[in-house]
Amino acid sequence: MEEQLTKMMKMLSENQRIMEENRKEDRRIMEENQRIMEENRKEDRRIMEENQRIMEESRKEDRRIMEDNRRIMEENQRIMEESRKEDRRIMEENLKAMQTTLLNSRSEILQVMRNEVDEVRNEMENKIKELEERLQTPRPTITTPAKFSPVRVQPPIFDGQTSWTTYKKQFEAAALSNSWNDQQKATALVVALRGTALEILQTLSEENQKDYTALTTALELRFGDEHLRQVFVVQLKSRIQKSSESLQEFAADVKRLVHLAYPEAPQDFQDRLAAETFVNGVRDSEVRRVLQISGFKKPSEALIRALEVDAAYNSSPRSNVKIRGIGVEAEVNPIQESLDKMNENFEKFPREIIAEIKTGSSRQHGGRLECYRCGRQGHIRRDCRIRSPAPMRRSQPRPPLHQEQEN
Repeated sequence: MEEQLTKMMKMLSENQRIMEENRKEDRRIMEENQRIMEENRKEDRRIMEENQRIMEESRKEDRRIMEDNRRIMEENQRIMEESRKEDRRIMEENLKAMQTTLLNSRSEILQVMRNEVDEVRNEMENKIKELEERLQTPRPTITTPAKFSPVRVQPPIFDGQTSWTTYKKQFEAAALSNSWNDQQKATALVVALRGTALEILQTLSEENQKDYTALTTALELRFGDEHLRQVFVVQLKSRIQKSSESLQEFAADVKRLVHLAYPEAPQDFQDRLAAETFVNGVRDSEVRRVLQISGFKKPSEALIRALEVDAAYNSSPRSNVKIRGIGVEAEVNPIQESLDKMNENFEKFPREIIAEIKTGSSRQHGGRLECYRCGRQGHIRRDCRIRSPAPMRRSQPRPPLHQEQEN
């Protein structure tokens, strides 16, 4: 019995020891698990912090890239704006240079032509007076047999103020009606000359004054439009309707320029060129588009159609002009205005030259002679005793042509 109790006690002791060991082992395992879990939590926290740091760096990098892109865009816009300003400045400078060159060229041409005219006028003044006295004496009336011309046609007077081409046609018609020969035509033409046109006789010999061909050639060189043909061609290419110009006035001026630029061209060529220039130069864009699709061969047809279209548009309200679907108002381009102004000045250029030559504007004051070498009055350059030209005379700038005309 005691042995059994002893065994049982041993067994209980052994069981308790085993249980105690098991508890220790369980406690160790639990502690190990807690340690592993704590390490896992720390690792997870470290990974999360690392991810947050990476995300923050990514956001900062994205923000930096966006800021750089914005700065680059602003810089590009600034460069583009500066380029536009520089281009506008260069265009304005080029326009000013072109205007200055044109004005200088015109002044130089006018000065040279004035000098030539003044020299001829000064050298031939006495001979002009003698010729005027001769022309004032009664002359026998030029008549032809009645069987050729029952009524004598008196040719008009030519004083250099009207178009020589138009006057020559009138004179030729009168000569044909009167059945004049070349010598009679030369005599009648000399009698019909007045004013500045009469001075052309001082440049011709007595023989050439009786030669109708030589006389008309000299008048053509002085008062004709043949030497300005290239100028008329340039005017025709750049001719557009002005804001204050009607369609009829524009069409008439286009026909005039075509005839002056291409006087020997066939009539159908002149009609087609005048119609094309008129259509492309119409100021109203809507009327111009309608005319451009019609293909007119005569300027009269284009003018009639333009008047009809313009009347139709004026009778009904027009819609606002839209560009890319956005309504905008027409803006006045200062550069275009400068080009228009240059075009108008260029159109007036040959007319002003002819007008000044025909009116005989010179540096004579009160009929007194003035030398172009020394600048003194009382003699001309040919008779000047001073052989070296005065440097200050030609260096003085002349005022523009429009200021001279105003004065």
